[in-house]
Amino acid sequence: MTVGIRQFGQGLRHALDFISLKIPDMVHDSALSDPLLKLRHRNFQITHVASAILACIVLIVYFNIHDVRKLPSYLFYFCFSSPLIIVLYLWRTGRIDIAQFLSSLNLSALAGIAACYTGGINSPLVLWMLIVPLEAALSRRRLMTYMAVFVSGLTLALLYYLTVSGKLPEPLAPNISMELFTFLSTLAAVAYAGGIAVTVQRMNRMSSRALRVSDENYRFLADNATDLITRHGVDGSVRFASQACHRIIGIEPEALERDGFLEWVHEEDRAAFLHAISTSARNKLTMSEEIRVCKAAAPCGEGPGCEYIWIEMRCRPVSDVRKDYIKQSAVSEVLAVSRDISLRKAQEFELERAKEHAESASRAKSLFVASISHELRTPLNAIVGFSDIIASELSKADVDEKLIEYIGIIEEGGHHLKKIVNDILDMSKIEAGKFEISPEACDLNELIKLSCGTVKSLAQQREISIDHGACEGGLEIVCDLHAVTQIMFNLLSNAVKFSHEGGIVKVTTEMCGENVLIKVIDQGVGIAAEDIAKLGKPFVQVDNAYSRKAEGTGLGLSVVNGLIALHNGRMSIDSEIAAGTVISVALPIDGPEGAAMRRGTDGIDDEAGRETALAS
Repeated sequence: MTVGIRQFGQGLRHALDFISLKIPDMVHDSALSDPLLKLRHRNFQITHVASAILACIVLIVYFNIHDVRKLPSYLFYFCFSSPLIIVLYLWRTGRIDIAQFLSSLNLSALAGIAACYTGGINSPLVLWMLIVPLEAALSRRRLMTYMAVFVSGLTLALLYYLTVSGKLPEPLAPNISMELFTFLSTLAAVAYAGGIAVTVQRMNRMSSRALRVSDENYRFLADNATDLITRHGVDGSVRFASQACHRIIGIEPEALERDGFLEWVHEEDRAAFLHAISTSARNKLTMSEEIRVCKAAAPCGEGPGCEYIWIEMRCRPVSDVRKDYIKQSAVSEVLAVSRDISLRKAQEFELERAKEHAESASRAKSLFVASISHELRTPLNAIVGFSDIIASELSKADVDEKLIEYIGIIEEGGHHLKKIVNDILDMSKIEAGKFEISPEACDLNELIKLSCGTVKSLAQQREISIDHGACEGGLEIVCDLHAVTQIMFNLLSNAVKFSHEGGIVKVTTEMCGENVLIKVIDQGVGIAAEDIAKLGKPFVQVDNAYSRKAEGTGLGLSVVNGLIALHNGRMSIDSEIAAGTVISVALPIDGPEGAAMRRGTDGIDDEAGRETALAS
């Protein structure tokens, strides 16, 4: 007897040391960030380790005192020590729900085996079957609770069958009376159930505390947020409004909850407000809407001092879980965050007005340019025409050569001014969308040859040779002959103008899918990479030392760009300072209408094809 008491004392001391030192450090990593889950892990581990160790010590002492060496003793020992295995499983996996379920199954097995050796269905240990579902309920999993109820009922049915059929094993003969045994087993069951109740209370208390802290934090953030936070029912009614309601709308949150948000929304925006709320709730989407609300002491239309402000309202559905027979998610509320955007809307209105003024000024400018260009063309035609006649007549007479030279300068200046006027007219028509092209079939080689001839005299003056290679086998394309000739003239004249004296300008043509690729290549001064993007805009020229010596208004490339766009073509520029420039023009072979028809049929913009063609 003394040996048994000594063993019990030593085992109890070691058990308490293990529980106090080791259990707090055996919490799974997944539970460290959640205080409530961490509490569940620690309670489970402490109670199960303590009960397993103490029960095993009691059994060892009991077996040594009574010298029991039968199979039931080993079964009891295993069942009492099995909670340690469950604790180890929880420590390694963190699955508290599975651990609770396994613990309830273990309790059912232990109570069932013990009942078999202490009277079967008449054993006082049958009372422990009531505790099995209670422990399974700690897993917070309905399915596992149902399974625990099923296992407990199945164990009771098996005990009843063994008792009625007389197949119970030989009972153990405890050295205490049945009354005392019944009292002790019932007391242990009550204590175990009390432990479960205390655990549930601690979990509920911590859950309530965490919920209260979360609610306080939410209230603090909502009250101190600069944006208005409101919670709406699916019908738009206000269930909560933050303190920002006073700053944004000018009323207290209680007034907004009483009157409803809709009463403060502009009549024209009420449909949009309700649509945002209902769509967010119905489709479980985040919606955004810009509406006007009344910032005054009375709802819309009820007070003389009603001032409307613009707010941006972002709605997000808030789901709850309603547990009937199955779990289903339903939207019960909509959370809305509203921000005052009156300043931004005012800026947008100002930008819109400025845009309208700019567009009006641009239209007036285009009209003025077109009108003045027409007015300039008539006297220019007279100047150019009569200067040509005078130069022709003076060449037949014996007059001073200086006079002939002066007339030539007048004629050259008139032609130059006439070209500028024509470019301005073309540019204004292209910008206004009134430039009409007349596509027709033409020979590309002849067109390029003709275009090279128009700049031949300019090239000869600077001793620049023009090399134009013909497309093999000839090529017929559909285009506006006058427009493409003007495109080639402008590109070639620029190439000649910005080339070094004695240089070469090359023109190449090649097929590239459904397009023909025309390249004008020079070896002139070149263009910096940052300046290429500026070209093609009206009245823009590259500003470098050499180009500034060349005459021009910067209209040539802008007219070229517009004429190419009218053909559904594309232009690209590849250049490098002091290394020359390559201007590539891609034109559809079957004309602008054919290119548009291909896009409509294929459903794909051929822009990528053009980019590939130009890159080649």
